[in-house]
Amino acid sequence: MVAWSEFATAAPDLAERGRQLFERTGTGEALLATVRDDLPPRIHPINVAVVEDRLLAFLIVGSGKLADLESDGRYALHAHQDPAVPHEFQVRGRAHEVRDRALRTMAAAAWPFGVDDGYRLFEFGVEHAIFGERGRADDWPPAAVGMKRSVIAPVPSGRGLGLAPADEERLRGAAAFHARQVTVDELAVGDDAHARIVCGHRDSYRSQSGAELQAARNLHPRTLGR
Repeated sequence: MVAWSEFATAAPDLAERGRQLFERTGTGEALLATVRDDLPPRIHPINVAVVEDRLLAFLIVGSGKLADLESDGRYALHAHQDPAVPHEFQVRGRAHEVRDRALRTMAAAAWPFGVDDGYRLFEFGVEHAIFGERGRADDWPPAAVGMKRSVIAPVPSGRGLGLAPADEERLRGAAAFHARQVTVDELAVGDDAHARIVCGHRDSYRSQSGAELQAARNLHPRTLGR
């Protein structure tokens, strides 16, 4: 799991397009999903913002969402969709409370409503991100965007996917041809920044060559779902 800044470094276009969807109305908004114990997940509309390159939200004390994040920490955030151009963006990972008073002050100054001691500030770490492009409401399934430039970050030779360079190249080519859903499953950012790419395949998705997709799965079966 990484901070928004590290996610944006590894996949800048993906992060920027996702942020634009969060801020589409001029105020950062999203649907927050939280979990607790064995009970069904809960969905909450919230305000979100990227402040100092960190994905943040003020949550009201005593609310169910705050209690869920305190007890479990797992979350998913989904941007609200524009009915006319319903692109989709989702991140998920784990959230934690921010106790840095300076950061809290900066976030409060940028917030669309007044916050006081009745609110606590949480940061959302990124483990997984999806952007689905849908030019029209009838377009389905969403198409992966920016795979070559944005989603597939540099993978050092012999690192990242754990494949030989030639096999990495074959995997990239097959993924670029067939993936309709792309997720950043793991990000390790630093001098050897890389992102592991998981290509989701559904029976309803069309591919030009099932044999090539199977070859990609055989290259790295733990990464490409069967």
